[in-house]
Amino acid sequence: MTGAEAMMVVSALGTAYSIKSSMDAAKSQDRAAAEAERMGRENAANIEAETQRSKTVLREEQMSKEGEARAKAAASGATVTGSLGESLDYMGKQHRDEIAWLGKSGTSRANLAKLEGGYQGMIGRNQASSTRAGAIGSAISGAGTTYGYGKEAGWFGT
Repeated sequence: MTGAEAMMVVSALGTAYSIKSSMDAAKSQDRAAAEAERMGRENAANIEAETQRSKTVLREEQMSKEGEARAKAAASGATVTGSLGESLDYMGKQHRDEIAWLGKSGTSRANLAKLEGGYQGMIGRNQASSTRAGAIGSAISGAGTTYGYGKEAGWFGT
């Protein structure tokens, strides 16, 4: 085997290895992208569940406060009218507003978690595409180099 023939074989093997490595890396990047998207969805679901638990706990605390205020009013002999009634109504409205804000905040955080996972997935898929393009470039470059050595060895004419 001549030196040119040996270089042709080495070039072909090196090119094949480079292509295989790039394609394996692209598959790993695709898997990582899918995992990032899955984690984004999972994080969002966890945030939504935690928000629901927080709303339940807060609502129970609020109901206790409202009940306590009404009980104190009743124990004092006051009727729940006028300014006392307005105060209790205002307390109820404040509590409903707190629950609504907590729900909106949780929804916003969950949406951000989904978006973050989606963006990370998109970045991973773009990296995988770039890696595949690099593999194509390696194939073209390697083919040219291999052809050059083959031509030098007399395999492809002059």
